[in-house]
Amino acid sequence: MKKTNSILMLTAVFVVIFAAACGAPAAPATQAAAPAAEQPAVQQPVVEQPAVQQPAAEQPTAEQPVSAPLVLTDTVASETYCVQKIPYQNILLDPGATFESLDSKGELKCSDSGTVVDGKNVITCTGKELWTYELKITSEAGSGVMKVNIGACPLPQ
Repeated sequence: MKKTNSILMLTAVFVVIFAAACGAPAAPATQAAAPAAEQPAVQQPVVEQPAVQQPAAEQPTAEQPVSAPLVLTDTVASETYCVQKIPYQNILLDPGATFESLDSKGELKCSDSGTVVDGKNVITCTGKELWTYELKITSEAGSGVMKVNIGACPLPQ
């Protein structure tokens, strides 16, 4: 009977220690910067600058459109599908848009699938499981960087 009580006591202590270690909320990183944010803001004196007009060559014209950054939504890793244990991610792009992998190792490989869905071209990207890569997208509206999140392939059952 004494052995059983010792085992139960040790198990209870282990459970309490485990719950305390795993259940404690982690302090967000924003709390570290909070004291600096609480300092009163120092107002700078306002100095008016005379308006300077840009030379005509630097002003955008109809022939030189301003390239605005594109607002791109990142892919979702849960939308990854697998073919023979190789993960793939489909991305819909506007017609005429170009793409370029910013992966210096060359692990992210994207190609135009030749498919059109809802008026958008489908490109298919593949890379290492559970990795995130950057893909530069350029279109008539501008350019931007999209994060391609490659998910995991399910384990065989």
